[in-house]
Amino acid sequence: GCAATGVPCNEISLKEAMRREPLLNPRISRVFEVPDGSADSFLATHATAQAARMAGAQLLNYHQVTGLIIEGGDGEKRVVGA
Repeated sequence: GCAATGVPCNEISLKEAMRREPLLNPRISRVFEVPDGSADSFLATHATAQAARMAGAQLLNYHQVTGLIIEGGDGEKRVVGA
């Protein structure tokens, strides 16, 4: 369980759970909250692609990447991943 792995776990009332998540099955008997999160990888990928386009990038679907030129700052510039 949570305690064995060191994950904080807090039981909350059914009333509080239903307030937070009205579509929960009302026949639930116990509810616990744990600190976690999630991300929509599809949305994140599209947001990154849109930001790249707005910065001048050209994105090509179904093309093999043969290398990346890393530029910016005062550091070394080189082709990587080729």
